[in-house]
Amino acid sequence: MRHEEINTLQLRLERIDRQIVRIRADIDQAPSGEQGSMKTELDQLVKKRRTAGEQLARARLAAAESWQEEDFRAALFATFDDIGRRIDRMIGRH
Repeated sequence: MRHEEINTLQLRLERIDRQIVRIRADIDQAPSGEQGSMKTELDQLVKKRRTAGEQLARARLAAAESWQEEDFRAALFATFDDIGRRIDRMIGRH
């Protein structure tokens, strides 16, 4: 699920970035009377981009923490399995 969420957020971020580039180019070409509303739209997109970037960062952090926890859990189980095997060998020798 995390992987899908990260991909979705990444695509959303890329789409917003393309819109920002397009609007900035349009502002340069637009008559001065239209530039105000376009700048407002640009400001809104920049805020959306910031929010999407923050969401993406949180999703990536959560995924990394999840993987780290899984790695720790696997290592812990492997350690206990190894201890169990050593105890079985010690008991088997007596």
